[in-house]
Amino acid sequence: MSARPLLVQSHWSDFDSFGALVTDSQVGLVARANRELDEVVLVCGDDPRNECVHEFARQAGVKSFAGDDRDVGLRMGACLEHFGWTRAARALAHHFTVDLDSVTRAFELLEREDSQYVVLPREFDLRFGCDVFRADFLDEARRVTAEAAPAHRRRLTHTPWAAAELAPERFHLSRFTDVPAWGEERFLEVRATTNALYPENSRKTAMPLPGYEQALELLEPKSQTVLDIACGWGDGTALLAEHRAAATGADYDEAMIARNRTAHPGARFVSGDATSPELFPPASFDGIVSIHSMEHFQDDVAFLAACAHWLRPGGQLVLEVPLVMDSPFPGIDIPLGDGHVREYRVPALLERVAPWFEVERAFGVSRGLYIEVERARNAVMLLLRSRGGE
Repeated sequence: MSARPLLVQSHWSDFDSFGALVTDSQVGLVARANRELDEVVLVCGDDPRNECVHEFARQAGVKSFAGDDRDVGLRMGACLEHFGWTRAARALAHHFTVDLDSVTRAFELLEREDSQYVVLPREFDLRFGCDVFRADFLDEARRVTAEAAPAHRRRLTHTPWAAAELAPERFHLSRFTDVPAWGEERFLEVRATTNALYPENSRKTAMPLPGYEQALELLEPKSQTVLDIACGWGDGTALLAEHRAAATGADYDEAMIARNRTAHPGARFVSGDATSPELFPPASFDGIVSIHSMEHFQDDVAFLAACAHWLRPGGQLVLEVPLVMDSPFPGIDIPLGDGHVREYRVPALLERVAPWFEVERAFGVSRGLYIEVERARNAVMLLLRSRGGE
């Protein structure tokens, strides 16, 4: 039987940000995979800072490979060619929750159906699975990327497996339905590990810029004063400031705000409670951007009311939140970690925003791509308009 390698996508910042989730000899993906699989390779970009990746691979007794520093598809393809492999599974280094038994079954499905890629169910939390693919999948993904819109092209360069979401008709796909279904005991075990080891506020977990890029496309040109609520490290606020007359980032973490004022001098930063209407005067902003923040607030109703208070009449709110994943823990709606108080289902979310906002557009988020809301995999983005009128 040909090799079934696991390619662990790695980066020097993983070790700074995720620590034990990568290196732990019991729960870490690399250590577990090295015990259960035949081949494990840490794959990183060709960057001197990634020497720590190679050093960890040596310590862990696995292979490592460095390839194209910007294009992940090229990097993974070169790795397969280097080792003479025609298929592989791929996971992120900090995804300690990957179910390796499912990965083995996905390989079997790929081989049995002679397909190019194994698609996991939309309701399945991808942190528990892998991308299992044939080498020629990456070739077609590269062609899909070249033909895609610029925003999609940027994302596909980093996540070529999302090409199967964008253009499924271009690939021979297998549908994997044999995903695990675990109960409360396993959930509590995974949740305890996640909350103990996952760094909610690490540099690596900063707000993803694709959400802000999408927000800029959605906000009207007249939205020149923009608030980035729960701005974290301020990268998104800085991006907004490049394109709008005035951008303000707000966060409860005073130390973070102080750091942002130095790191991003083109934007204004304010510390305070994002659920308190007193944080800003009424009608202070043309637009508000909230990317993966509302799920962190104990009182999301108060948060939405505050946003409506801060918006000018008829102003816009771009809101992105994570969706509840029904698998691998069916019937358990409690978030696994990440500091989330709750996660959402689309109908309940629409009902939640209705007292203050009209929904102008809705998108499903699938691996960083903004597509039809019916095809959402892990999050949803809403473009909302204040009911205050013009």
